[in-house]
Amino acid sequence: MEIVLHKAKISDTDFFLNLRNKNRGQFINSLKITKKDHSKWFKKSLKLKRNLFFKISNKKNYKCGYLRLEKKKKSFNVSICIDSKFRNKNIAYNSLISVEDKISKNYTLFSVIKRNNIASKLLFQKAGYDIYKTNKNLIFMKKKQNKIKIIDQIESIRGKNNINWMNLLRLAYKKSPKESAFIMSKIYKDDAKISKLVKKLIN
Repeated sequence: MEIVLHKAKISDTDFFLNLRNKNRGQFINSLKITKKDHSKWFKKSLKLKRNLFFKISNKKNYKCGYLRLEKKKKSFNVSICIDSKFRNKNIAYNSLISVEDKISKNYTLFSVIKRNNIASKLLFQKAGYDIYKTNKNLIFMKKKQNKIKIIDQIESIRGKNNINWMNLLRLAYKKSPKESAFIMSKIYKDDAKISKLVKKLIN
């Protein structure tokens, strides 16, 4: 099922509270939350720009659940809750995948779930999370790094580094043109040797 992630607003306070209380058994803290405590927490959380809270809707704009990303240094702790009426429709999975496009590639996604919450464990595994630690009550999961994203990061860094190399080369030719030309000729010869070796690998 197609989903849409809307940034949460103060007007969504009651929606988040009702879902949190209806599903307390799935959370680490299973005690019911009071409206006063929730409102205070929700308002404070929304003010923190580092946090990303989303309301999940389907194409018909029905509220299906929520997704929370709370920033912890260079990572986000992910929490998701879907209304029981909209479960088993891939809404949670699609939401976890979609939200990755809304954060920087430099951040890692984590989730901490109750050890007996098998449904959540399977959901996060389906979305590409691995278990990296467990204890008596909890399972700690981390999103596997996307190989394409890593390649994109390398490309970005190499692009900047190429500029640095060209700036260095310009400086070298300005200061010592003869010596620079000699070194460049050696680099060219070695690159030619590498090209020949690569041809052997691909033929």
